[in-house]
Amino acid sequence: MATHSFARGWPNLLQIQLVLYGNLHFCNAETAGKSAFPDASAFDALSFKVRNTGHLTGVQLTVTTKDSGGVLRHGDYQGSFTVPSDGKVHDAVVAWKDFTCNWRGEPIKCPDMQSEMAKIEKVGLSFGQAPNVPGQFHIEIMSVSAVSL
Repeated sequence: MATHSFARGWPNLLQIQLVLYGNLHFCNAETAGKSAFPDASAFDALSFKVRNTGHLTGVQLTVTTKDSGGVLRHGDYQGSFTVPSDGKVHDAVVAWKDFTCNWRGEPIKCPDMQSEMAKIEKVGLSFGQAPNVPGQFHIEIMSVSAVSL
């Protein structure tokens, strides 16, 4: 599996290890504003090294690119994964082909995601997607990488 780590290249998300914890039903972490990200077009997926010791196991990944959607409805590519709540470090992989393009929850027509991976402007993770039990959570994100499958 070929990889490219974005830990140094992705501003505001993984400059240091990201730890989220609290007593909510969901939590969101995203890069601020539009950022310049490394070109990920040579890869097939995003991979996350994650540890979870709380009740929230469902994670939604959002990737916004320069051309995701139209002028009036600029969408996001969305994919999801689950992280077991067992305190162990897991590698969660979301392939480009498993993403859908949405605008406010509504599917919209967007360019093929693979063609947009050189134009990434924003990345977000939303914790608390189904399946979940509301309550305390503690999630650690050690790394985010682009990988070849």
